[in-house]
Amino acid sequence: MGTQQLGRSIFCTGFCVRGRFCQRSSRFQSLGTPLQRPPLTRQNIRRTFRKVAQQTSTAYDVMYTSDAPYYVYEQQKSMLQKITVVKFADNHVMKEVAGATALILDASGSIHSLYREGTPITGSYWDIGSLLPGLVPDGPIGILGLGAGTVAHLMNHFWPGVKMEGWELDPKIYPVARDHMGLQQLEDSGALVCHVGDALAEDAAVPGGFAGIVVDLFAEGQVLPALQQAEVWKQMAKKLKPGGRVLANISDNRALAEAIITAFPEAQGHVPINANTRNYVALTGPPVSEDVWQTFPEQLKYCTTGWQPLKDLLWDL
Repeated sequence: MGTQQLGRSIFCTGFCVRGRFCQRSSRFQSLGTPLQRPPLTRQNIRRTFRKVAQQTSTAYDVMYTSDAPYYVYEQQKSMLQKITVVKFADNHVMKEVAGATALILDASGSIHSLYREGTPITGSYWDIGSLLPGLVPDGPIGILGLGAGTVAHLMNHFWPGVKMEGWELDPKIYPVARDHMGLQQLEDSGALVCHVGDALAEDAAVPGGFAGIVVDLFAEGQVLPALQQAEVWKQMAKKLKPGGRVLANISDNRALAEAIITAFPEAQGHVPINANTRNYVALTGPPVSEDVWQTFPEQLKYCTTGWQPLKDLLWDL
């Protein structure tokens, strides 16, 4: 498989936990004596996740104590990448991840998916992604870069009955997401259909078109080069039904934002809602009226303010 095809299909949410934690398990080094308590800096978690992602063992558990930051549910290596699933302590000092299960797919230290059973709100840009069903006509939602299904869980919670179709290149992500991150229940309920393949391929579509498409495609923490081409977004527009919209995580990539503006001149933008991230979000279509925003679930209301023309945000990218 060529690197271009690989890069076009592996995704990343771009949410990197740059925070503080209290203790790291000795299992990440030599399985010997516990490490000294590290200094409380905002880079420790990301460095440790890089170390976890670079481990060579195929699967193991880490001792979990009340003051430990997380333990590893599972780690395995596919033909494409290292897959790691970790569980954070309920008392983790980073409230965005406390008590959550996270999917890490590469050595960048980025969290690609986050899951809390019964508590879907993440406090990060995934919450913005879940706005889409309330902004589009009835019909299926495409999720390009499904991962373990963070956005799918949010949509299923806030918009019962919505049908979703998700794409992911690496087939080994789905089994660990089913085992540890609730993906199986979405599939069993009929809310979600999981596809394996290139999310930007022509056949990543449904008859009659999508009502909306969520785009969350990154590789090794970087925007896919293909997404910086306006033609890719113009082709994506053809997969929408009339009145459909695209909602995309654009990180802080100016070239990507410019490509979207070329294809969708009316696109709106939203600054990061989490101070620890640089996840700007783009929404195609005309501006949403305040009357429409007022109909949204209360827990999502915090994501409905602050929208502005995407072109006005270019100065910050």
